[in-house]
Amino acid sequence: MLCLQLILKQVKTFVTGSTYGRKICINELVQSAVFLLEHLPSARQAVLQYLSSVFHDAVNNEFVSKDTSDIVGARLDSIINDVQQVMMKLVKGNADAWAPIISAWSIELLGHISSLYADRHGVPHTSSLNELLQKWMTCVPTKVLIEIASECFASMIGGAPDVCVDALLEASVKHSPHFDWVVAHIGSCFPKTIITRVLMYGLEDYYIHGSSQSVVTTSSEEKIPKMASVVGILGHLAGHHSRDIRQALLTLFQESLQPSGSEMQQCAVPFMLQLASMSPMLLTVIATNLVHTLTTPVMNRLAEQFKKIGQSDDYNSLISLVVHLLMRTEDGAYTVMEFLFETASPSNSTESSDAMETDEEALTVSVQLTCVSVIERLLIDLQRVVHNRSNYGSSEVALLSSLRSHMVALCEQLTSASGKRHVWLSKLLTNLAVHCGENDAANILCHIALTTTQQDQLWVFLGVQQQAEIQHPQVLENAIQHILDTVHMTSTPDSQRHLVLTNLLWLVRTEESSVQKKMATQTQETIQMQSSVCHVLQNHLVSFASLLYSDNLALAKVAMEIVNDVGLPEKRDITMITKLCAATVVLLLHSLQLTDMTEKCHISGICRSCMQKLSQHSTAQRMLLRFLLEGALSSEHSPTLGGRTELVTDSDSGSLTIDQSAGQVSLLQENRHLATTIVKTRSQLSIFHAGVIGQGHKRLPRPPLFTPETLTANRHIFLNAFAACTHETHTRKSSSTIEDDDPAVVNTVSHMTPKLARILALLMIELVSPDVMYNGIPWPEEEFMKVTIERDLLIKKKFENNPVLWDILKFLSAAPGAMCYCSVIIRGLVATLLAHWETSLNKSTRHSPWHLEASVNIVECMWKGQILLPPLCHVAEIFHLLTPYEVHMLLKVIWRYVKENPPVPDPREDQSSGCYERYTQVLRSILHGNIDKLGTFYARFFTTTAASK
Repeated sequence: MLCLQLILKQVKTFVTGSTYGRKICINELVQSAVFLLEHLPSARQAVLQYLSSVFHDAVNNEFVSKDTSDIVGARLDSIINDVQQVMMKLVKGNADAWAPIISAWSIELLGHISSLYADRHGVPHTSSLNELLQKWMTCVPTKVLIEIASECFASMIGGAPDVCVDALLEASVKHSPHFDWVVAHIGSCFPKTIITRVLMYGLEDYYIHGSSQSVVTTSSEEKIPKMASVVGILGHLAGHHSRDIRQALLTLFQESLQPSGSEMQQCAVPFMLQLASMSPMLLTVIATNLVHTLTTPVMNRLAEQFKKIGQSDDYNSLISLVVHLLMRTEDGAYTVMEFLFETASPSNSTESSDAMETDEEALTVSVQLTCVSVIERLLIDLQRVVHNRSNYGSSEVALLSSLRSHMVALCEQLTSASGKRHVWLSKLLTNLAVHCGENDAANILCHIALTTTQQDQLWVFLGVQQQAEIQHPQVLENAIQHILDTVHMTSTPDSQRHLVLTNLLWLVRTEESSVQKKMATQTQETIQMQSSVCHVLQNHLVSFASLLYSDNLALAKVAMEIVNDVGLPEKRDITMITKLCAATVVLLLHSLQLTDMTEKCHISGICRSCMQKLSQHSTAQRMLLRFLLEGALSSEHSPTLGGRTELVTDSDSGSLTIDQSAGQVSLLQENRHLATTIVKTRSQLSIFHAGVIGQGHKRLPRPPLFTPETLTANRHIFLNAFAACTHETHTRKSSSTIEDDDPAVVNTVSHMTPKLARILALLMIELVSPDVMYNGIPWPEEEFMKVTIERDLLIKKKFENNPVLWDILKFLSAAPGAMCYCSVIIRGLVATLLAHWETSLNKSTRHSPWHLEASVNIVECMWKGQILLPPLCHVAEIFHLLTPYEVHMLLKVIWRYVKENPPVPDPREDQSSGCYERYTQVLRSILHGNIDKLGTFYARFFTTTAASK
């Protein structure tokens, strides 16, 4: 044992220095205090009180030294370190005896210092717990105290954890919120124990102060005093101990569901909701973890706990709190919303029946009604916030910002949802579109148009568009652009493209019908405030034009319907007009290959209606006529109109195949070669292509691919479209009531202007006649046919391989003055017919069916074109009864008549008087020579007036 004299000496020194104010060295005084603390139990209280004053002075010196350098501060730091070493030695030597005493003293002293210096300059506010902790940990005295307290807790945590935790929480109650940084730091050292005890401490305080009040309070710190401290401590610990907090909350939640739980434990759910409303971190923990534990039995158990709330104000406050938390949810927002939707309106309608069959517990009605109430209130609040964000402090809604990455999943749910769930999803997507920006809103509209298979659900597209345009005026333009970009992607299948175009067509037609209804009740300005789908699509007609070339005619048909319904913009770009005209003609010609007559007539009717609209533009009208003629004469489409292609024999297989090398031997190149060489005596001046030696027999005509009835219908459809492009005035119905093309009715030329007739005639000459020489209107002598025989043969071959040219020529003959400009074509055909009938050895013209039909057609065209007068205009009626020589003689008369009476663009001669007798002598002679067969036709050609003449 120590000497009694030594103890008395240290007591005298300590009492003298600490009580009577005598100047004793502080180091000596502290050494005496520490000595008495260890060896004199009765002096412990006085010694600890004195050491508290030493720590107070040290803390004060720390604050003073921020502005002025003080040597005392450094001296006290060394003394503080000595005190720490002694106390650490005591605790480690006998923890059971010293740890409770020293821990209680250090914690109380830390609380007193924290409260005393809370208002000093440089001390952060209690709301910034991390900053406050950093501030006190840089202060040497408080750092020493917290290390001493931590060592005491470490020695007691295994044997008596409740003692140390209770002391810590008691100090927290006394000095909160300034003491929270101490609890947070110690809690980071012993997280499991501290977190559990802090939660229970907060639950007790909530049960006492908060359970009898409204769940949602304007200031939780005032009505529930310790709630802010609990939130601050847990928030500090969440950085490194979030798993422990998550497990503690889950344990607290599960204990509250036990039937034997106390009334305080049953307040755990409102308590955790209150914590979540004060801490985003705790809200994330609850949203991401506790939702997965909400099974059917758990939900029903919670419903039983809240039965006593009923429809009181507390119930409404609880629902409001849940809605408020949902709007602030970031992590796990999609999971929470999916849980609410599934609970309020299960996607599987047989879920309840299956649960009954398997004796599983089913959701109660009260649970579903509560979820419905939460969803509806949430959607109302979201709509109010997103449309009035300028009136709220935050411009972002956490829930919607989190759901931004799940827009695709929400849109996919929308396509399969029905009933209330479909309504909720549509409203949620609408709020999401308004909140997240123009690009996201456009993506939502795009995804709806791409995935919706039921057209009734496309009303969501119009609803989202209407609301989104309030904040984002260009959203529809961007959405249409995204949709068309997806359609034109090579990876997009045709089925997907067809679905998208069908949806766009529905939107266009629905908009047209709604606009017509609004016209009766609203002004034009009010209607134009909302962007028009038709107006936007007018800016993308070129994109639709490229779709008309698709081999999938069903896809091309829908694209054509969209173009036809949308119409042309007021400002028409020449590039757009050109591409649209070409694509429309290609689709029309492709549709002629269909075997289904109903579908063929429907597609051609749409194309014809679009051509009518395009032909209102003079440039487009000329393009359409050119494209139609070029398409009808092309090797790809001419077979559908009765055209013939050449075949060659495959020497290996013996089968007939289309000649792909027909153009390898160029007649033009051969004649050019002759032009650069010296022409020898008695050699040809030009080359006529009659085949290539070594390739076998002359190419056979290709057998027809279509039946005569189909070819006739195709030619009628083509002529209907051709006639639609030549009308100056249009009397058809609007695009919304398009009728299918009727192949039995061919449109006549009505109101075709002479200018258009001249353009069409010159276009015929350009495409049919290969020569630019000798294309004048007057007819030369018959001997001149030898000069143009090559060109005449090519014209004849063109008409022979493309029967549709006869239909076009007949159609054009009814136009005023058109045949005058087609003089070269008529002259070439008549010349070849004269040569044929002159050399024919057949006894009847019926043995040359094509030449007979050509002769009849050319005379009819000359008559309709007012080139021939009676009776010569009727001679075609008896061609089938004559011999080839007699037809030859009549055609010579016609040639002579036209040569002496050349056609004029504007014929004014009265046709009732007929032609002169010198042109009818051959006809009269033929009638007399065949009186047995032609006697009944005499009155048709020669009347009394003609005889007297």
